[in-house]
Amino acid sequence: MSIKTLRKRIALVAVSALGVGLLSVASITPASAAVTADDIVVGTNTQLGMCANTTASGVDSAVIPLTSTGLVIGTSGATDGDVAAGNDGYVTLSGPGIFSALGSAWTALSQTIASTTSLAASTSANNDLTVKPTATGTIKVTYSPGSTSAAVDVITITVVEKCANLALSLALSKFVIVSETTAQSATALPSGVLDNSDAAVVAEGDNGYIRMALADTYGSTLSSSKALIATVSGANCLVNLQARAGSYTAGTGTTAVLAANGSDHVVVVSQADSDIPASCTTTVTYDGTTVGSKTLTFRGIPTKVEVSDVVIGRNSATTGSGRGFYRVTVSDAAGNLLPGVEISASSTEANNAAALASGVITAVQAQSGALTSSTSTSLGKTAPITATTIADAAAASGATHFTCGAVGGTAKLTVRAVIDAATASYATSAPFNVACSGSLDTWSISLDKATYAPGEIATLTLSGKDSKGRPVSTFTLLSGVAYSFGGMTAVTAPTNNDAFNSGVGTKTYQFSVGTSEGSFVGTFTTTGSTDTSAKTVQYKVANQSATVTTNEVLAAIVKLIATINKQIRQLQKQLRR
Repeated sequence: MSIKTLRKRIALVAVSALGVGLLSVASITPASAAVTADDIVVGTNTQLGMCANTTASGVDSAVIPLTSTGLVIGTSGATDGDVAAGNDGYVTLSGPGIFSALGSAWTALSQTIASTTSLAASTSANNDLTVKPTATGTIKVTYSPGSTSAAVDVITITVVEKCANLALSLALSKFVIVSETTAQSATALPSGVLDNSDAAVVAEGDNGYIRMALADTYGSTLSSSKALIATVSGANCLVNLQARAGSYTAGTGTTAVLAANGSDHVVVVSQADSDIPASCTTTVTYDGTTVGSKTLTFRGIPTKVEVSDVVIGRNSATTGSGRGFYRVTVSDAAGNLLPGVEISASSTEANNAAALASGVITAVQAQSGALTSSTSTSLGKTAPITATTIADAAAASGATHFTCGAVGGTAKLTVRAVIDAATASYATSAPFNVACSGSLDTWSISLDKATYAPGEIATLTLSGKDSKGRPVSTFTLLSGVAYSFGGMTAVTAPTNNDAFNSGVGTKTYQFSVGTSEGSFVGTFTTTGSTDTSAKTVQYKVANQSATVTTNEVLAAIVKLIATINKQIRQLQKQLRR
């Protein structure tokens, strides 16, 4: 008969030799089968006991002991609709097992093949088949709608000497650092999940979380609840142990104990004093077996404020890149960088007050509510701030800025990080130098060497000064750029809108030295100043390992002979005495 109207669920039901009763495998159709509503698919019954079962990878499987009286394969409750009677079915078995019993709907053709032309409704025991193991190994039961039809479902049965559900398998268990969101989520930990490096660094006063999913030899939940113990080491560390939940409570000691199987439990690690940084290593054991250890770093309150990458601002520049920028990093007592800390400045602090009174600057920290970066990876002593890396809203990269007045010059400033806004407590930086300058007035060029060998890298430095002789602003841009350096090729070509951002009032370029030897004169021109004359610099390209010429050899020989003759005459004088 046709199976076009067949809509079944097949379940695995095992009967153990110890009489534990009927049990079934929760199953799905194998990934290779193109299953539709008319195909034979595997269903679900209540699991009463067996070594293990899984539906991973779309292939149903079960593990049974060799002593099992048989695995009963039958139809489940028709939650997706009743099975129409009178449909075809065809089953084959391979591996160390036999069909030891068949429902009345099946005809035994051999110990490994059964077929039917009249299946009953899905809940009927007439549809059952019992697979009995004959040796350890792998049995495969394949379903198809006819003897020549493609398989639509496969059940894999692994036969073992005896079940090992009580044994913890570290290889199949999971023990990972997670974020608070993942610690609360009912979603199971995915396969191959790795430690989250961001979650391993915890903000001051927050909890850190380690989530576990312990499994037995078959990758199933451990069948026994035993002593699950979490122990934390490290000063200022506390630990708690809970079943996964929507919220967690910090521990009160360095050890936490539960009678549990670790199927979905969370270790909660925290600081005893949230102001003090901590490095907490937590170890978890199950029934005396070490599951794993993880280390969490907890940040403390700000204790150190460092300023770096200070650039030269432009006189009277109140917007855009003409402001003077600097980068602020904040760390705790253990040296942990602290992102998201508010940076401010006191106008009454002695250095700041003097700088403001001088007119060199009009604002110490002109960016209201500036914060260190929200991600730890972008903090630290990074490459110098450039015109292309800083925008007006510079807080995103941890950069803050001062505003220059009209007079220009240098000043000392300090900035601070908020420890506790409620008590107005701060950590303050050491004084740092800032400078403000006018536009480009005069400039010069220089090379780092007078003579280069072929293949070397030459460095050209362009130095700019304003009308007061001060180094120009970092963001002063070149225009009308033209250059020529014989025997060399620019690695990165000088061009208009290059900024003086290589150092204090300087811009550097690198040139690759070629193989042409000789003396050269390099020229460079920029029109963005009152000094528009081309600048020149002399240099040589010479192969210092070149072969000595014949004339040089002859000259050396003549010099050597003269030296020998002189020594002979001195010896003759001594012999006459």
